[in-house]
Amino acid sequence: HESCNTAYQADEDYFFTALAGFDEDAAIHDWLMHDIGKQLRRQESAGLRRKVLSEFSREISGIHLPNDLVAKHFEGDRVRRVVWKVVRGLFYHHFSMVVREDARHFITIHQIQDDPPDIQRVHLANTPLHGQFREVFGYQFAKVIEEHSFSSLWALYFWESIVAIVGVIPSEAVGGIRACPQNNN
Repeated sequence: HESCNTAYQADEDYFFTALAGFDEDAAIHDWLMHDIGKQLRRQESAGLRRKVLSEFSREISGIHLPNDLVAKHFEGDRVRRVVWKVVRGLFYHHFSMVVREDARHFITIHQIQDDPPDIQRVHLANTPLHGQFREVFGYQFAKVIEEHSFSSLWALYFWESIVAIVGVIPSEAVGGIRACPQNNN
């Protein structure tokens, strides 16, 4: 509903502006950079613009990078909050179950050109890739359903450049997942 969705707006704007366009070879890179530039030129985006620009650095942990390299830092909590919202929405889409925001889970973020983590390679290698516009967003998932628990592993692919791996911890241990009653109104 509207209040929940608008509660994420600032983090979603940050997520897109801070992370889209990482891969210059992506088919949609020019479009992403145009859209980011357009968003950042808006007067009301001055704070976001300062924040994202401040996250670029010529060094990592005190080590200076070669002249042609730059590091990009990001606010992990804000990024993970958006990713978790997306997974919770997909969970409902596929299983008609609501996952509480405070349900136990883990999230890792990496670039698509990096070697996939073992958990992704082992558990998602043979699962189908979903998403109508995969150059913008695609995802895979594997599920384990038992009588009183539910757990799943997700790989979310953003803009052909960022991959988020999300594990949802079984609900029996935390009571974090409940069936959503059907609304007949």
